[in-house]
Amino acid sequence: MFDSAITYSERTLYWKRDAVSSIECTVSRADSGGRIAVYVSYGRIPDYGDPIDTTNAYQAPNRENFSVPGVEGEGTVDTAKEGGGVAVFQCDGHYVLVSIYPRQEVQGDLKSNMVNLATSMTPWVCGGETIPGRQETLEELERPKPQSTPTQDA
Repeated sequence: MFDSAITYSERTLYWKRDAVSSIECTVSRADSGGRIAVYVSYGRIPDYGDPIDTTNAYQAPNRENFSVPGVEGEGTVDTAKEGGGVAVFQCDGHYVLVSIYPRQEVQGDLKSNMVNLATSMTPWVCGGETIPGRQETLEELERPKPQSTPTQDA
């Protein structure tokens, strides 16, 4: 997607007792002074709003729908003439969102890049597969971890 070196970072957001609400990933081009080029977020659809409005997604005015073959859900991709956009796919209470900020010299077609990256993540966001780089599924990460109960010595 980029022809220069990148920096990757990840952040996990929790909602209660170690239960994951979403995972955010950012990519910055090494030559951009740390500005975010790509923002990805996935997790449970929040009760308080649309993932596009409740994340750091780039807001763009031109909306189209897309689907993912073999996956029940609905997707939208929003683009702007200055080159930024966001694709979000929602399925079974979960979402995956891919946003590319404008003026990033993206290689290839912006809309296709966003839709393809979102689509590539549906096996673990929508299909219950283990998340790459982690040992759990999204559903397992979302469950609150049991708290240990202190025991009394008699």
